[in-house]
Amino acid sequence: MKKFCYYFLMRIVFSALFCLKLFAGTPIADFDELDHMIKGCPINSNCSELPGKERLNWLNLLRSLQDKDVRTKNLHLKSFVATHGLYINFFSTNFLQTDLQLILNSSNCQHHKDTHLAGAFLKSFAKNKLSFIQNEKNFTFAYGQEIFLRPVHILKKGKVLNYSLPIYEQPLYHSSKGITYLKDEEGIFFYVTIPQKGTPSIRSFDHQDEKWLNQEEVECPKELKENADQKVFKSSFCKTIYDLDEQRTVFMRIGHSC
Repeated sequence: MKKFCYYFLMRIVFSALFCLKLFAGTPIADFDELDHMIKGCPINSNCSELPGKERLNWLNLLRSLQDKDVRTKNLHLKSFVATHGLYINFFSTNFLQTDLQLILNSSNCQHHKDTHLAGAFLKSFAKNKLSFIQNEKNFTFAYGQEIFLRPVHILKKGKVLNYSLPIYEQPLYHSSKGITYLKDEEGIFFYVTIPQKGTPSIRSFDHQDEKWLNQEEVECPKELKENADQKVFKSSFCKTIYDLDEQRTVFMRIGHSC
């Protein structure tokens, strides 16, 4: 119970930091946007009507679920993601040469000269590729070339498992299904599981997750070599993460942008 309370205390701290960034003029991609000319678009973002409308539909769904039970939340969340994809943030260096309309913010990393923080609805992962969906059309890109996600590497039973997470998301636990993180939008907490390939999954928050919060920063084992793109991710670090299959913690290495 103490860890559970600790988690919500940290959420309050993170929210306070977000507010400080906002008043300092730093754009925050998933802040509740009221001052943009187009509804659904994040404040200070370069965003057109179509992606704004799609994101607004997502935000309206979350708002409508605030007082619903867990089962109802799960049904609606899974249905939306299956049809429209999962809204994620990523770094993009080639955003002008695509028909996919992105939500764009400037990156707050000083070394990102031609790199923007972008947002769109992710449909699925394939080998070294990402599939996005917009207006019922699919768009496929090679990540590591046009699009950059946060590299996460898990060391499990002597093997290194490679994942790509949305920017700024913090891994919570690992399993054979992928890496799971906890997301908070519009007062709704939900889990997102990112597989190595395939379709991301989503489910509502469960209050029985205390053991997953115990992570420690550690020295990186030799098996987890640094291989993040230095142009986008300036460094990386290692932590322990709980593995559901092993019922114990394992090592992971996470890319750090700035």
